[in-house]
Amino acid sequence: MADKYYGKLPELRVGQEFNIGAGYDFRRDIQSACRGMVDASTSFGTARESLMRFAVMVAGLPEPASESEA
Repeated sequence: MADKYYGKLPELRVGQEFNIGAGYDFRRDIQSACRGMVDASTSFGTARESLMRFAVMVAGLPEPASESEA
């Protein structure tokens, strides 16, 4: 955690407090990563059927029955 402060704080003296909980917002990074994951999942969901058909074709497998036929 202290590496986030490296070179950004004045030299600490004995008895001075050092709040390691302040200074870096992990929440923002976590929210950004989660938004990216949701966006990627949504994009993959719309392409899933085409990707599956391509994979089946390349593998030389018989096409699976569509969901409406099952």
